[in-house]
Amino acid sequence: MIQTIQTHDCPKCESEQIARNGTDYKGEIKYYCHECQAYGTLSASAQYTEEQKEMVLRAYQERVSMRGITRIFGVSRPTLAQWLKDKGSTLPDLPQTPHDAQPDDVLELDELCSFVLKKRNKWWIWIALCRRTRQIVAYFIGDRSEKSCWQLWARIAKAYKRCRTYSDFWRAYQNVFPSSRHKSVGKASGKTAHVERWNLTLRQRLGRFVRETVLVRMMVYTIILIEIVEIDTFCELVRRQTGHRQALMRTVIVESDKLLKASPKLMLITPLFVH
Repeated sequence: MIQTIQTHDCPKCESEQIARNGTDYKGEIKYYCHECQAYGTLSASAQYTEEQKEMVLRAYQERVSMRGITRIFGVSRPTLAQWLKDKGSTLPDLPQTPHDAQPDDVLELDELCSFVLKKRNKWWIWIALCRRTRQIVAYFIGDRSEKSCWQLWARIAKAYKRCRTYSDFWRAYQNVFPSSRHKSVGKASGKTAHVERWNLTLRQRLGRFVRETVLVRMMVYTIILIEIVEIDTFCELVRRQTGHRQALMRTVIVESDKLLKASPKLMLITPLFVH
């Protein structure tokens, strides 16, 4: 009989101060490190190759939800969350990435809503984007209060704080950013078009940031149109717009607005979808 003795160090900090900590569900030895307090499987068998990991991460960036990835690839959500954390740890810090500020640079400000665990736990991502370079120069994750806006202002580099800024009419921006260089504008002005486009790209890539209000409004408009207008009239409307979905939806909205104005009873439900 041949016996071998194998010595293991901590996979995290390479310390020798580790101890056995039971076994996992596959019977493999688990460890606990007294130096860095790390614990886990000592010699975990690799279930996924690097190519498979990259494929899963690319799928996550194409608007597939975490539950969808679990159903498609069989990867558990905790494992996917850990992969995302590991991927994020390899990225450079944000202050190291922006280009040097120019005297005529303009910052566009906006916030993006998401949630943690359940939709009642809303979190807002505050964003400051340079119009010239299309780079995010600062961000902050918190609530939608003025305190979070102050945190965004504190994270903006000193060189960029001298730039002109544009935002929507959320009062926190007006109270935090200097009034001499800041202006609140509407979306129709185009002054915040680049940061709005960045937010839309993020919503297209990550399902967690998808806004449901636009979809709900389209559904309500369509339902109103079908309920009020005769079915033959609606079908004729669809036939006239065949092959052009955007024009169809614009026509639906216009026709629905006309119907809402013509019928006082329907004005009672307009707060449901007017944002």
